[in-house]
Amino acid sequence: DTRIIRIDVENGTMEELWQEKCWISHLNPSPTRPTLLTFCHEGSWNLVDHRIWVMDTKNGKPYSIRKRKVEEEKIGHEYWFANGEQIGYQVHTPDHRSYFGFVRYDGTREVETDCQRFR
Repeated sequence: DTRIIRIDVENGTMEELWQEKCWISHLNPSPTRPTLLTFCHEGSWNLVDHRIWVMDTKNGKPYSIRKRKVEEEKIGHEYWFANGEQIGYQVHTPDHRSYFGFVRYDGTREVETDCQRFR
């Protein structure tokens, strides 16, 4: 049982924004949009179908970002870009490829590129 709560630091009131029976962590607020945040479903990366979730605290309905495209694909290392619009992440495929990507918070404008290893 995991809950996302908001606490008003001036008056101490608490509001529950989201609750589900799943291991949630990596709660990250957008640096420019105060009502947007991301969180992650945790567990073995290759078993988590939808790791990155976005929630607008105005309506409280989370939605997944960058769903898995192939079985056993691993997605993680999620973060907001400084503009507060794009969410960056890294992907590892079952055939041992890695790439970086980003997508706008509403799921549009996804860009992905191979991760090159330096030797």
